[in-house]
Amino acid sequence: MKTPIRVCLVSPLPPPYGGISHWTRMIADFALTQSSVALSHIDTAPRNRAIYQTSPLRRVLGGIPQMASTALSLRRELHREAPDVVHLNTSGQLALIRDAVVVFLARLHRVPVVYHLRFGRVPVILAAHNAEGRLLAFIARRVHTVIALDPATESAMNRYLPRVRVEQIPNCIDLAALPEAQGNLRGGESTAVFVGWVIPSKGVAELVRAWSSLDLRGWRLLIAGPGDEAYLDALRSTVRQPQSVEFLGEVSHDEALRLMASCELFVFPSHTEGFPNAVLEAMALGRPILATDVGAIGSMLADGCGVVVPARSVTALREAMSELASDAELRRVIGRAARRKAESRYSLPMVFSQYEDLWRRVCGR
Repeated sequence: MKTPIRVCLVSPLPPPYGGISHWTRMIADFALTQSSVALSHIDTAPRNRAIYQTSPLRRVLGGIPQMASTALSLRRELHREAPDVVHLNTSGQLALIRDAVVVFLARLHRVPVVYHLRFGRVPVILAAHNAEGRLLAFIARRVHTVIALDPATESAMNRYLPRVRVEQIPNCIDLAALPEAQGNLRGGESTAVFVGWVIPSKGVAELVRAWSSLDLRGWRLLIAGPGDEAYLDALRSTVRQPQSVEFLGEVSHDEALRLMASCELFVFPSHTEGFPNAVLEAMALGRPILATDVGAIGSMLADGCGVVVPARSVTALREAMSELASDAELRRVIGRAARRKAESRYSLPMVFSQYEDLWRRVCGR
């Protein structure tokens, strides 16, 4: 039997719900079933602002007490539990300041850090050599190993930081926790579904404009996720046929999965991503997916597992939605391919074993 390895996971937990927090819950729950891993956790979820309040001032004011809490919790963990490795998740931007503090404390106690990059802008900020890119480089040089989610991030790290150890590991999906595909639940009306934060960077404005320029009879667009009311009002004002678009607001994760399981098309037009769980869940549910080619999405939906279009392009979104809405057989073929790939590449036990293998190598086990 393997000696249990002690891992301190520094990462957000829901609420609020998001891709990284969902990953954290999934990994933490699965670790409880594994005798070879003893996982502790420090929650970094924002508690002093709504998740869609992304202005720098709100993030700084909310982030300072959160950073102090994270530092104190980690210091206690390092003293009391003496973990073998710290696994730190990051979404970049101002979170990098917190990351620098976490890495400093871990190094002070001679505990190696695995640094998990959970955002897709890494190639851009390293190439620009801006403040964010310089701080990311500073941190990456002081951790043991960096985890990249997509080929572009791994390539950029190897190019700009050649002495940094980088491994590419995908996100994972708990196939056993998914509902059965349910088919149409809206009385014969076909649905296209978006699930995510309703904020500008998720491309919701482009999605609404593209949808409003089409005349898809018998179809409705469902937009599920939290958003600022003023932004939602602005989006509603651009809808040409109000009855064809429904803003559902924030929904539970179970409800989001139910919506995906019953839709005819899942749409994810984000401007920037890492390895989005929403897309992975839609794949595992066998849904046809239309998404933008950002972060890992291009590699996720390769091999006929979805349709990718350039980010921010209303025209490309409109044309792709029109084609997919009019071709039920194409949707079925794409959905089946997506399901097969999710099962063969991204299952939770398979990916968790990659994390455990890395943790053991990092601390010499």
